[in-house]
Amino acid sequence: MRAVFRARVGKYDSETVPYYAGLSTGSASGVNLTEAQSLAVSTVYACVYRIASSLAATPLEILRKDGKNVEKAEANPAFTLITHQPNTEQTAYTFWEYLLTQSLMYGKGYAIITRNAQGRAESLTPVPYYSVEQKEANRETVFKVDGVGMVPLENMLCISNLIGLSPLRLQRDNIGLAKAAQNYGSDFFANGGQMVGILSTEQPLKAQQVEAVQKQWNQSNTKAGTKLLPFGFKYQPITVPPETMSFIETRKLQAEEIARAYQVPAPLVGLGQATYDNLEQQNLLFKQGCLLPWARRIEQEIDRKLIPSFERPETYSKYRLQDMYRTDLRAQADFYTAMLQAGVLSINEVREDLQRNATEKGDTHLIQVNTYALDKVSEYSNKISSDAVQ
Repeated sequence: MRAVFRARVGKYDSETVPYYAGLSTGSASGVNLTEAQSLAVSTVYACVYRIASSLAATPLEILRKDGKNVEKAEANPAFTLITHQPNTEQTAYTFWEYLLTQSLMYGKGYAIITRNAQGRAESLTPVPYYSVEQKEANRETVFKVDGVGMVPLENMLCISNLIGLSPLRLQRDNIGLAKAAQNYGSDFFANGGQMVGILSTEQPLKAQQVEAVQKQWNQSNTKAGTKLLPFGFKYQPITVPPETMSFIETRKLQAEEIARAYQVPAPLVGLGQATYDNLEQQNLLFKQGCLLPWARRIEQEIDRKLIPSFERPETYSKYRLQDMYRTDLRAQADFYTAMLQAGVLSINEVREDLQRNATEKGDTHLIQVNTYALDKVSEYSNKISSDAVQ
């Protein structure tokens, strides 16, 4: 416990040490929540899960540009690491989901890069946030990792949130208020829906009698039904009723505040109603406002740490974010039809996206020729008529 405390003190300034040492709540609501405990708030969990799982499930590839041609660099060692197997114990999905979860909770997610004799990355091993301490040595950034030692900057893959700060720590007042409302509801219903109050009487009572009455009343409060007061006693509630506190509205508002902090549209984490008409717009907002910045952070860190400088910028990493929103078959068919007719994609490129084998002569790009200048319409009509007569 003492070692953990020292590690945490090393990461935070004097204003946050009392909070992580358990000496203060750190929240204006009076609720003490660490980052891990914040996941007990359903909206926090939903936002973290939505972002981490969405990006982890999105194809991430190494590409190589040769002139105007771009193709997958599947022979590049980094391709296997980021796409299939970063280490012997994890798949690429679980690796990226873990790293993103760490960053979404604590502000940074770390993975140690192990290199071969040629300097190529051959494995990525994630390490918990609290096991890493960033230091400066000889004017260079290094990372002290528990059980490992010093790791230089170039061998530490670091996925950082906005300026490396924990969103949960920055939003602890909002999250604390949400948790306080949640705790209030739990206590209220655990008490049989009865409000806290005072039993009073004008009769003199002995200590044993007070204890007996209190025990009997508390036991009866945990069960539904009519409560029977001893003779001469009066009950006076002292708790504000949930409807007076706007209990439901408070919980809804705090949930929306948390979703806003993570830039996740409220309907995507179960808040409010998403109609068929606006669901596509909500997904687009989620992709552009939330996922795209995270994707760029990861891509640039991969390029900087996993791809040698002599291969850049021709070789680079790229998320296929466009794949996320083509799950509807009709929308998918409309998209590919438009791309084929405009000559953007060939038949074989579409078949590759659909995981089907290439077809002979399917690499040709086609365009529709069915638009004409107004002053040429008459000439074209006469030609069509002449061809029909012949």
